[in-house]
Amino acid sequence: MSNPIILPPLPEPAGTLVPPTMTAGSSWYSHGYTADQLRARDLEVARVVLKAAADLVDGNAAYCSEQTAAILGSNADAIRKMEVRHAE
Repeated sequence: MSNPIILPPLPEPAGTLVPPTMTAGSSWYSHGYTADQLRARDLEVARVVLKAAADLVDGNAAYCSEQTAAILGSNADAIRKMEVRHAE
């Protein structure tokens, strides 16, 4: 992959005891991450992926006709306006 999407690192664990590896049946909660930390990371991952998608569409527009480039630019703008939220 020429342009990988770099995801943000996991947040610092809230707990003091973090198992060294994930095991069958364990969860991120058992590793000391709070729900709020994981939600924040989820939202940041979605933001990074949507930005990369919009940038890719914009980049492709440079190789197209003027009319197609305008359509792709509009699509990139629509991607940038997308919002991601967790279920309430």
